[in-house]
Amino acid sequence: MSYKYTLTTPVGLPDYPFRFGYSDKVLCIGSCFATEMADRMQRARLDVVANPMGIIYNPLSIAWALERLLEGYQYGMRDLFFDGELYHSWGHHGAFSGPKAEDVLRGINQEIRSGREYLLSAKLLVLTFGTAHYYRLKSSGQVVANCHKQPGQLFDRQLMDLEEMHLRYIELFNRIHQQNPAMQIVLTVSPVRHIRDGLIESFRSKSLLNVLAHRLASMQEVHYFPAYEILTDELRDYRFYARDRVHPSEEASDIIWEYFKGALLSGEARSLEKRIIKVLNQLNHRPLHPGTPRHRAFLAKLEEEVAALKKECGIDLGERTP
Repeated sequence: MSYKYTLTTPVGLPDYPFRFGYSDKVLCIGSCFATEMADRMQRARLDVVANPMGIIYNPLSIAWALERLLEGYQYGMRDLFFDGELYHSWGHHGAFSGPKAEDVLRGINQEIRSGREYLLSAKLLVLTFGTAHYYRLKSSGQVVANCHKQPGQLFDRQLMDLEEMHLRYIELFNRIHQQNPAMQIVLTVSPVRHIRDGLIESFRSKSLLNVLAHRLASMQEVHYFPAYEILTDELRDYRFYARDRVHPSEEASDIIWEYFKGALLSGEARSLEKRIIKVLNQLNHRPLHPGTPRHRAFLAKLEEEVAALKKECGIDLGERTP
């Protein structure tokens, strides 16, 4: 009798009814895991924009960001606060903060214009929910995307209401599809654990996010990708986490990206991505014996492939690293 022996339990992926490729725009919004996936898309030279308001963790702030993009809202001084050193926006990551208000507003509004253009024309929107907890300003009741290291007594920390969030996203997705009927939406729950308040609270939070995502995935053109399940169950080993034992390791993110592109990239795009990554690796290769006939022949062949990619697909891989 023979036995099939394995050290993992494969999660399994649904058969998604669409694929995207190099002619399609992609918009990624959400937690740092959304940025991880967008970084890999950018490396593969896919047409992607990530987090036009910076990294956002909770579904309330993500919904608010999408609503601002739909409106094409332009920020003014009324939307900033000054903490004595920097100007900040409660709706943006600290990467947008700065000592000059005009520079902060210029950067914010440029990203909103770019993000809105992608929201209205992209084929794929990837939303990554990080935590069901959020912070609300006591003074105004405003939900903040980032506390900007301000004193804790300024905020109330709350847990999202599942029913309220479900209804808000139904309305929001319907609004998006009215303006961009071709858009496909993929929801993920970030596998990054939020353990500041303990594992019990982290699991409670992720459970709410999972239920929200699966309820929304019953809508037409809305789908769920199991990034959380792949890391926490199929990989299920601390060697797939970074040293903080909270974030996925580079290897784990690479594995999840392989699943993602295998399930959602078209066959033609996957073939092209392999060519691009191979050429990029060769461009960045530092030769042991530069200037030899063999190396010159290698460079000539490489230049031909770079030119071919640009001619065939319009993809410019840039200059070779010296």
